[in-house]
Amino acid sequence: MSSNPPPIPRAPAAREKLAAALAVKADLECSVAALALEASEDKPGAAQALAAQRAKIDAAARQVAELTAAVDLAAFLDREAAVEALARMRASQLAAYTKAMQARTKAMTAVLEAAAAMAKSYGEYAEATQEAMTVVPSGTVVPIMGIGPNNCYGPAWGPAGLLIQSELWRLAPARVVGGEDIGRFVIPFAKAPSFISNRDTMPAALDEWRAADQAILEDVRRQLDALNERARATIAAAKTKEAA
Repeated sequence: MSSNPPPIPRAPAAREKLAAALAVKADLECSVAALALEASEDKPGAAQALAAQRAKIDAAARQVAELTAAVDLAAFLDREAAVEALARMRASQLAAYTKAMQARTKAMTAVLEAAAAMAKSYGEYAEATQEAMTVVPSGTVVPIMGIGPNNCYGPAWGPAGLLIQSELWRLAPARVVGGEDIGRFVIPFAKAPSFISNRDTMPAALDEWRAADQAILEDVRRQLDALNERARATIAAAKTKEAA
């Protein structure tokens, strides 16, 4: 999540140099006994060689001490750098998480605003349905009508629950990853209608609803036309009888 590369540890290189210095010191100390023996036997130049060797050992010991301190410091700095790198990584993760949570809240806000609009519109639909039932033209019968192929969206009169559930199922957007459809997130109460398993072949619920509504109106209109025709025929027959 972060473009910053991890810090390069400093302690390993310092440890390698310390190991080399320890090896040099050990090699120098191995020859001290022989030089000390020669010096004790008063061999020519032995005392000077021993003194020189001691000076080399002292220098090697100082280097070992310095490098030991350097390794300790490098190890501390590495731990400190690792802590800061981890803190930066966590900050980057928090930023990504915050962004995702904000997107989540934005999406749910839209969902709930749509739910509020849906609830309001559904209330208006219910009121209009009740009103329509009270003003059915006298002498007519509202036909029983189903919505959609094989009435898969339910009856045209009623709460329209199956119609709404089916349309929410049909409209669930595809999740495409790498050009492949891997499924859909469907609203919990959405439901696939009977006889249809492929949403791509499902007709739009609104189109089917309008078609059913129009069919109901046409049926009632035909009934009224028939009632009017019978009434006019009765009047015409009465007039003909009077004229005779």
